[in-house]
Amino acid sequence: MEITVLLILTIIAGMLVTSSRKRHIERLRQVDGIEVIKRIKNLIYLIQVHRGLSSALLKGDNSANAKLINAKADIFAAIETINATFANDLERWASIEDHWGRLAQQTSDKSVSYNFDQHTSLIMNVACFLEDVAESAYLTSGCLNGFDNVGYVWRELLHTTENVGQCRAIGTSVVVQKSCSSADKTKLNDLLQALSEISETTLQKLPYLPDEQREHDRLIKKTNANMSKLFTVIKTELLSERTITIDSHHYFDLATDTMTGINEIFEHQLKQVGRIV
Repeated sequence: MEITVLLILTIIAGMLVTSSRKRHIERLRQVDGIEVIKRIKNLIYLIQVHRGLSSALLKGDNSANAKLINAKADIFAAIETINATFANDLERWASIEDHWGRLAQQTSDKSVSYNFDQHTSLIMNVACFLEDVAESAYLTSGCLNGFDNVGYVWRELLHTTENVGQCRAIGTSVVVQKSCSSADKTKLNDLLQALSEISETTLQKLPYLPDEQREHDRLIKKTNANMSKLFTVIKTELLSERTITIDSHHYFDLATDTMTGINEIFEHQLKQVGRIV
């Protein structure tokens, strides 16, 4: 009898040690994952900047060339910081590095639309890569108590920022040219539809810790207000039949403010995830 009890206690102790060791390994992976996600998010931002500068250069704005060189160097540096982590074990990363390598060598004979599409494709691939990293680093709802909808952070929230980024890129070009083509109208309408759906669902489903509710609500309110302003300008200035009169810098800043607000939400979510792990 005593031997049986001792055996059971030994088995339980072994299970507890194994469970504790497993949790320790998971937590280390989570902490590393958060840092990698910060770097990937920065890479997305840099590619968005490069998209705008390269488009400007292709349109004849030679003043963008110096900034473009710096942006390219920043992207290569950001890629190296990610290569220094476990994240480069994931298959998608190889295709991202290859795509950027080709895009970085792009010559001036490419069209503006081709340049935009290639950057956008790369950005979406990097966004998917971030989601892969979150999953491999145990930063999912099943591993984060109290953050049941954390998947919205790694997926929909990133796509929201990129959709606004596309509105900024397309809209700024439209404002500069004082004309909105049928193709641009279709793209902008599609983006507005997607953003409307997201603002009504994703932003409302994002998780938060009880003591972070006030800050969470403030950021959501701020972003919704900026998004509403951007929607109004696009509908009344860019998609209407009247002459476009809005200043390009004003439009760019409005779209940038909206992107900044969404990025602040992302950073606040990441901060809270860091408190949980």
